[in-house]
Amino acid sequence: MKTSERIIHALVKDIFDERYKVGDALPSERDLASHFNAYRGSVREALKFLEGIGLVEINPRGKIRVRPFWEQGGIELLSIVFRPEVFKSLGTEWLVQVLSIRKLLWSIIVELISSLNDKEKLYSKRDLLLNDMPTTGDQASWIRYDFDFFRSLARMYGVQSLTWMLNSLGPVYTSLIPVFAKYLDVSHLKDMYPQILDMALEGNAQEARNLVLERFDIVDAALVRLAQG
Repeated sequence: MKTSERIIHALVKDIFDERYKVGDALPSERDLASHFNAYRGSVREALKFLEGIGLVEINPRGKIRVRPFWEQGGIELLSIVFRPEVFKSLGTEWLVQVLSIRKLLWSIIVELISSLNDKEKLYSKRDLLLNDMPTTGDQASWIRYDFDFFRSLARMYGVQSLTWMLNSLGPVYTSLIPVFAKYLDVSHLKDMYPQILDMALEGNAQEARNLVLERFDIVDAALVRLAQG
């Protein structure tokens, strides 16, 4: 792990643990370098990253303060929230929130793709999408496939803003892999993907959406129970 990443991890944890609260000043760059036994360049790199994702602000004089990130933060912060060292101190509330967003997004995408007039476009991609399904029970592979599957459907529908939204969620999904891979039971998902495509081809939008909601209700409930205990 790079020195700057080690500093990022430590400061993020301190901020989420409220050792440094919103509005609080962090130690100076020099003091942080001394504390972490690091070069100031590494500290500066870490602080620039934290500033970029909206956790801190650095004024022209070099004063570092914690931003009101709860109200002003963007999606970039989610990739930080699900780092293991931060997630452990936050509990499962964040996991529940992101799972709910994912479930709703996926169900909307399925409903949209089912209403697509150009069914030939969807039919031509059906085998390609299913051929990419993992052949093993490796959870990390299934998590990546799940994201890529629904992003591919969104691209097929042709709403660019939806594709951009999913692209921005990509790093968040990647950061969730350690959490998901530990708890995910893929047995409820394996047969879902071909069913979704077949329902969409038949134009059964509501059935396809209900299938997504039902399957992810099962998976997400199990994830949360296991994460809690």
